[in-house]
Amino acid sequence: MRKLVLCFACLFLLVWQQAFCQKGEQDITLSYGFFSTPIIASSLGKVVASFITGSDTQLKAVGPLTVGYTYHLGDRVTVGITGSYTQATLHVNDSGEIFSRNKYYTFMPQSTLFLGRKDKVEAYVGLAFGATYYIHSSDSYQEQSPQLSYQVTPIGVRTAGRTGAFLELGYGYKGIVNVGLSRRL
Repeated sequence: MRKLVLCFACLFLLVWQQAFCQKGEQDITLSYGFFSTPIIASSLGKVVASFITGSDTQLKAVGPLTVGYTYHLGDRVTVGITGSYTQATLHVNDSGEIFSRNKYYTFMPQSTLFLGRKDKVEAYVGLAFGATYYIHSSDSYQEQSPQLSYQVTPIGVRTAGRTGAFLELGYGYKGIVNVGLSRRL
């Protein structure tokens, strides 16, 4: 896992250095996702936990909270990297104790293709593929493992300008719905 993190860190530094050597635009993004693949899996785990404990369980989720950097290769194509954090905790309602806690740290190189601009709104599609470091803990054991991660965004819209809001619809570790702010540097 350390080698994987080191590879992504080197990739990020390479892209960052290349970005400052060129004159292309760059974006920094901050977003929050809803219904990501880890949260959907944890929701299914909630059903199983309710069956095992015989009690109702409650799922508390955070994220994915995502930070990203992109570099514009031209008018229509960007490349970049995103990192996100997601946490899902299952509580047993009768006692309030924690049944399990899952944490996901995700790093994914990404690419977007802008489809066009109309009335200060840009439309785009995107694809990201990378790795997630998964930590599961409960009373009986703790598990840590790397996993493959992805995000497919068949449609995204962003308000045009230096600072803009965006909305993405897709599937993967950023969520089915991902909303946020971006700043062009």
